[in-house]
Amino acid sequence: MSVFMAVASFSTVNLSSAQQTVYSEDYLPMDQHVVTSKAVDGSTFEIEDKSQWKVYSADRQKVSAWTNGDLLKLYPNNQCFRSSKYVMVNARTKEAARVDLFLGPMAGLEHYKRIVAIDFSYGEVLVENDNGFRTAWQVPLSEMQKLASWKINHTIIVGSNNPSWFWADDVDCVLINVERGRFVQALQVE
Repeated sequence: MSVFMAVASFSTVNLSSAQQTVYSEDYLPMDQHVVTSKAVDGSTFEIEDKSQWKVYSADRQKVSAWTNGDLLKLYPNNQCFRSSKYVMVNARTKEAARVDLFLGPMAGLEHYKRIVAIDFSYGEVLVENDNGFRTAWQVPLSEMQKLASWKINHTIIVGSNNPSWFWADDVDCVLINVERGRFVQALQVE
């Protein structure tokens, strides 16, 4: 089941060394994100939930070519010798940039998501945005032990999973717990 969240048509405002985007309602799949501002040198960028991402130095030139409104997918970085925890893939340029979360999402915004319930026995996590829109997620048995340290009101960012990875269960998404700095694979169930 694919659930969409409200986000954006775009207009750009220039602010000194960064570009800022103001957006109005449209629809975006839960595991996709939108560039809303970025540093001119590509060292950092912000997405629709106001989370800020630091870009690995070797990938900054790629990110400097990204534009406000570009659609992104966020994946865990599965490289053996990884230089960052995550990878963002730009749908327009088809280029991947290695990134780390620098500043978590801003509470009080529509795209901010938090945990409102956890069933540790069944591996179910209920996530709500600041408009009260809720989604339920099922965590595979192989990932349930990671939930032990998760708590109500922890901030969540939804990313994409790559089921072709040898360690991945057959689920489409990952839930990234901002406070714990960890993610679990998860299947959206409602």
